[in-house]
Formats: sequence, C-alpha cells, structure tokens
Amino acid sequence: MASPSPRTPKFEAIMVGLEWLGLFVFAGLAVSIAAVVASNTMEEPWWLLLLIPMIPIGFLIADLVTGFGHFFADNFCSADTPIIGHALVFRFRQHHEDQLFICTLGFRELNGGLAGLAVPWLGLGLGLALYGGAAATITATLCLSSAFFMASTNQIHRWAHEKAPAGIRWLQKRELILSPRRHAKHHKAPHDIHFCISCGWCNTLLDRVRFWHHLTDFLVFLGFPQAEESVMGTARQRALAEATTTATVNARVEA
Repeated sequence: MASPSPRTPKFEAIMVGLEWLGLFVFAGLAVSIAAVVASNTMEEPWWLLLLIPMIPIGFLIADLVTGFGHFFADNFCSADTPIIGHALVFRFRQHHEDQLFICTLGFRELNGGLAGLAVPWLGLGLGLALYGGAAATITATLCLSSAFFMASTNQIHRWAHEKAPAGIRWLQKRELILSPRRHAKHHKAPHDIHFCISCGWCNTLLDRVRFWHHLTDFLVFLGFPQAEESVMGTARQRALAEATTTATVNARVEA
C-alpha cells in the first residue's frame, strides 16, 4: 500500500496547473523546433547524416539526467521536505512501497512534471534552430531528442511495471527502452543499482564503477541530508556489511 500524499490541497492545485502548463509549452516548443529543423534541413539535405545520430545520443543524455533525479529522490531529503519533497521525492518513495501505483496515474500526473522540467532544453533548442547553420541545427536536434526522452521517462518506467502494448514489448525485449527484466534489478534490495530508467543503457557502466556510491559520498560531504533508508555511499555500505556479518554470526550461534 502506497503512503498518502503529503501535499496540501493548495500545493496539489499548483502542481496540477504547472503540469498542464508544462505539457502544453513542451508540445508547442517541440513542434516548433521540429518545423524549423525540417526547414533548415531541406536547404541542406546532407545534414540528415548528422541529425539522425542525435536521436540515440539524446536518449543516452535523458537516461543519465533522469538517473540523477531518480538517484537523488531515492536517497536524499524526505517526502516531508518542503517543495522538493512534496513535488518529487514522495513519488519515488511511494513507488518503492507500491511498485504498481505508477500504473494508476493519469497522463498529466505521470508526464506533466518531467515535460515542464524539459522546457528549458527546448527553449535552448528553439533558439539554436532559429539561429541556423549546421552546428546549431544539429545541437537543436540533440536538445529536442534529449528533452523528448526525458519527458517520456515516466511513461517508459510505467511500461516496465505493466503489460505494455505489443510494440513497446518488442522494444523492451531488444533493450531499446527500459525493460521489466532490467528494471527489476533496481527493485531488489538493497536498491543500490540501475537508477537510470529511460533506456537503461547507462546503468552497466555507472554501476560497475560505483558511480552512485561515489556521488553519495560527495553529496554527503557537501551537507545534503541523506535519507535514513538509503544504503548508498561508503559509510552506509560499511554499516550494511557489518550488520550482515553480525546477523550471519548470530544465526550460526543459534543453530
């Protein structure tokens, strides 16, 4: 059972308005960038050879950026932290209590927040597209691609928790987007790996070099409040190992 929302009615009303605003502004900017990029490319068709690779590169950027958000919401602050706790953190903590709760959210609630957060990327992209030239048009395409996949991350995440449409399952099976099999690794205790939830392509490298643990140590050093339930970072990992060893010894003694 998921914990109830800590949001007040006033805060919830503000979030609803911001989510709808984010969706509409996102759509308008995205369509505008696509139109300007298409116009620029018609004048120089060979640019397509450079624009197409921006799609998977944008997906990788979205995977990494949303991975940062997921990692932070799981491991720092609390659901009661003003603003960020109510707007972001509680949804992720709620998700760990009830993984299927995300499947009950409507389109606005699921996608509006990330769409709004991606708007600055689109604003930059539109400015570059209007400026023109090969480099600016290519970068604008990268901004559009990364913003689109960032805004789609919660939807992709949801599909990893439910029976998705056939076309989505085809993509999941080929690991082109986050798959249920891969994402299940994050939901296994102690929940310290696989934070990237767009395509999941970044997870293998980041987990191998213990990137999130090193980042935790750095953020704790800077004074960010680590969540009590977090097991990330050198200190928490050492404590977890000691607790596991103690439990094993006690079990052998009792046997």
